[in-house]
Amino acid sequence: MKTLKLAMVAAILSLAMISFAGEKPNPTAKNVVKISLSKAQAEPGLVIAMQAQLKMSFLKVEQQGLYVGTVYYNHVIYKIYGTRTQWIRFFLTTTIKVGPTGTHK
Repeated sequence: MKTLKLAMVAAILSLAMISFAGEKPNPTAKNVVKISLSKAQAEPGLVIAMQAQLKMSFLKVEQQGLYVGTVYYNHVIYKIYGTRTQWIRFFLTTTIKVGPTGTHK
């Protein structure tokens, strides 16, 4: 009887561990940082993440106030806000890539 109880406890624990192993962490539980576009541009890694994750198409919907872009970088979710003019300037200046010889690609 003791062996049966021990086996049942071991089975329950192993099933619990298996069910928890498959769960992925919730991305909304991570840190969320609100930052202005001008401050975000001072961080080179964040600028690269912005280029990869944001598209200029979110500016097509005109609205009053600030536009917010959401970027995931270094296990942190950044809510980057700026005016429409600032965002357009960001996309236009960061899409021009300079080659190794100093010429535009």
